[in-house]
Amino acid sequence: AADVERRARELIRRDFATLADRFQPIPGARETLLLARDLGYRLVLATNPVWPLEAVRMRMAWGGIADLPFEYITNSETMTRCKPDPAYYRELLAKLELSGRECLMIGNDPRKDLPAKDAGIRTFLLSDEPIADPRLDAWGGFSELQEYLKRCRSSSA
Repeated sequence: AADVERRARELIRRDFATLADRFQPIPGARETLLLARDLGYRLVLATNPVWPLEAVRMRMAWGGIADLPFEYITNSETMTRCKPDPAYYRELLAKLELSGRECLMIGNDPRKDLPAKDAGIRTFLLSDEPIADPRLDAWGGFSELQEYLKRCRSSSA
């Protein structure tokens, strides 16, 4: 096990790190996260936990969000389930000591992100096209997401 761990860490530092130039920040993502924070939302990076935290943090840096105040970041070292299993979302809720109705899953992959609804979490899909799925609460681009965040916050105030 120790040898596998050592090799995985070496792979991340040596090979995974070389992918940096293939990733760019997504326009609107940082601004939306800052708005959510300013509106009083707790930020959680609920990425599919297939990489250790070190690799997730690299991806965050490449995306220009590494400095944001995420309360929790899912990764392979802390999670026992992966997307699209609804148990992933239930496990995350348990770790955060939250109910699904207190959360909003913002994603871009209907297959992986919409199962959050099975854990009682509201869902917003970043998509240019409407998706016919009963698990979807809202969809659109970052401007629509920002308006949705404001509406949700004002309706819960």
